[in-house]
Amino acid sequence: MTFGQTLRALRKSRGMSQASLAKLSGTKQSTISGLENGTANVELNTLRSICTALDADLAVVPRRVAGKVDR
Repeated sequence: MTFGQTLRALRKSRGMSQASLAKLSGTKQSTISGLENGTANVELNTLRSICTALDADLAVVPRRVAGKVDR
């Protein structure tokens, strides 16, 4: 699972739109879209804000991408 797929799955599991995630994380909807589609790179501060908005553990997201966590 790619980072973008992981981000999309987490966002959808929380019932959030890209726009609402962007607003809660203090970023732009186009950034969320780019991250989900793999056309943008994520900075650590942005990732931290997104994880906080999703109520997701920052340490779990990369492990989920690597297929080592199933939550």
